[in-house]
Amino acid sequence: MVRDLLIFIDALPYGCLSEAPFLSSFPFAARVVPGLGYSINVKAEIFGGYRPAEAGFFCEWNYRRGGEAHEQRWLWSALGRISRPGTYWDRALHKLASRLLHKEMANIPFGMTGLFQRAPANAYQDSFPLPTIFDRLRGLRKVLYSSYPEGSDRDALALREAQEVVREGTCQALFVALADLDHVTHRVGVGSAEHVAKIRSLDAGVRELVEICRAKNPQARVAVISDHGMANVHAAVVSNLEKKFGEASEERYVYFTDATLLRAWVEEPRLRAEIEAYLAGLGQGHVLTPAERGGYGLTPAQSGDLIFLLEEGVVFCPNFFGVRAPRAMHGYDPRLESQHGLMVASQGLPGSPSSLTSVEAYSALCDFFAVEG
Repeated sequence: MVRDLLIFIDALPYGCLSEAPFLSSFPFAARVVPGLGYSINVKAEIFGGYRPAEAGFFCEWNYRRGGEAHEQRWLWSALGRISRPGTYWDRALHKLASRLLHKEMANIPFGMTGLFQRAPANAYQDSFPLPTIFDRLRGLRKVLYSSYPEGSDRDALALREAQEVVREGTCQALFVALADLDHVTHRVGVGSAEHVAKIRSLDAGVRELVEICRAKNPQARVAVISDHGMANVHAAVVSNLEKKFGEASEERYVYFTDATLLRAWVEEPRLRAEIEAYLAGLGQGHVLTPAERGGYGLTPAQSGDLIFLLEEGVVFCPNFFGVRAPRAMHGYDPRLESQHGLMVASQGLPGSPSSLTSVEAYSALCDFFAVEG
C-alpha cells in the first residue's frame, strides 16, 4: 500500500491557498521562495537541492561556445535572410525547420541556432542526470501529466491514473506531477474566474486522491508542493540589441531573450559595458549584481556575462519563445510575494517554518518522508 504520497502542482501560488479549502486544511503550510529563473531550475532545487551552478544549467536553453551553428551555418544564414524575427512568419519557419530536422529550436533567431543547448529533463523525470529525492523513496511509482497528449485535461487524467495506482496497492511511494494550472494562468491571468475554477478543481481532485489513499492507509504521509507563483502582466518591452550593436556572433556577443530575463555572453569588454548601459536604460529592470548572482548560484560562463531581470509584470515581447505576451508570468525577483509557491503536509515539520527557500524545501521533503538527504 502507499505509505508516501507526494504531489507536485506547477504554478500554484501561496497567495491562492485560500482558494483551495482541502489544501488549506493541512496541519502544515509554508510558502516556498523559488530560486531565480523558471521551473526547470526550481524543480532541480526542490527535488534535488541543486542551484544552477550545481545543476549545470540555468533556464531551459544554455549557450555552448563552438556549437553546431558552424556546421550548418549556410542553412541558418539562408533561413535568416527570408525571416523577420518577432513575426508569425518567423515562428512558422521555426516550426517547419524543427519538424524537418527533428530538432526543437524554440524561436531562437536562425543566426544563433545551434549555439544553444536545451537543459536536461525535469528533476522528476527518470532521465534527469543527478540524484534526487526520487532515488531515495523506496517502492516509488510516478504518474506524470507529460505522459498524456497536450490539449487534453492532463491533470484530470493523471489524477485518475494515480487513483488506480493507489487502489492497486502495488507501490509504497507515489509521486504525481500536475501542470495544467501553469498553462491556464499564462493564458487567463491570476485571479480570473477560470484561474480560480482551475485551482478549486485541482483541490477537489487532490482531495479525492488523498481520501482514497487514507482509506487504504490512514497513516500515509502526504505532501503537496508547488514551484512558484505568478504575476499578472501589464507591460511589454522590446529588446533591440542587434539593431543597436550589430548582428550577434560568437566573435562579439551572443544573447538569449526570455520572457523576464535577457542573458548576454560578451567577448569584448568595451561592448559589455555598452550593452549593460543599454539594458539599464530600458528602465524596466536591472542587471544582476555579483552579489545577487552569487546568492542565486549563477556562474558567468554558464549563465551569461550579463543577466538582466525585468520588473514584476513586465515581459520581453517578442522573445525567443513567442511573439505574444502572456496574461501572467513567473521568473521575476524571487523575493516578490507573487512568485512564491507553497508546501503543505499532513504532519508538522521541526520548527514549523512558515517560509522555505526551494533548496530548503528539498531538505524538508527528505525529512518529512524520512529519507536521507
